[in-house]
Amino acid sequence: RGIKLAAHYQAAVTLVSTLLWITS
Repeated sequence: RGIKLAAHYQAAVTLVSTLLWITS
């Protein structure tokens, strides 16, 4: 369960970072 949560967190961080990079 912890690994799955970490994976989702990593995916969310990557998505947000990408969006911020594109819109900046």
